[in-house]
Amino acid sequence: MERSDLERFAILIFVSACSFTLGFYFAGRGSIEFPHLIISPMDGNEIVDLINNAEESIYAEVYIFTSDEIADAIVSARARGVDVKIIIDGNVEGEKIEEIITKLKSAGVELREHTLKTLHSKFAIFDGKRVLIGSHNWSKSAITRNREVSIVLESRWLADKLMDIFEEDWEESVEITDIYQLVYTNT
Repeated sequence: MERSDLERFAILIFVSACSFTLGFYFAGRGSIEFPHLIISPMDGNEIVDLINNAEESIYAEVYIFTSDEIADAIVSARARGVDVKIIIDGNVEGEKIEEIITKLKSAGVELREHTLKTLHSKFAIFDGKRVLIGSHNWSKSAITRNREVSIVLESRWLADKLMDIFEEDWEESVEITDIYQLVYTNT
């Protein structure tokens, strides 16, 4: 899908405004490098690239996780020795999520479900310094069909703040030990 000149200009203005605004917000809190927008359906596979480039850790909270491409990248990251922890919402059910959970658990990914409240956040922290935050679920439709917009920022300060949220939600979450638990405890 080809972007029009007007759309490219609008994206440039949006990224510039975000960078300018975030520059003021983060002043004195460390640098922000390469703010980058991921806009689906055109750029959705860039999420897979972020996962493939992780060297130490991936900590993520997502409402829906049904993308085979993202799951395969997570399994590969785990095989490379990357520490991977993912929290999903405990109220999402279906055959595809069961398949993804089975794949991730068999690869040694630490996976929890959040059941105390609806977990609608969508963010990931890569290597303690790079953050993906926005509207993308980790689903095929979010990557290939839906209009989704997320931003990638490199900021240790922001990564630390989101890590605080992740750790709090991790403590409130329950380890997924089998599919039966996910499907039948939330009905």
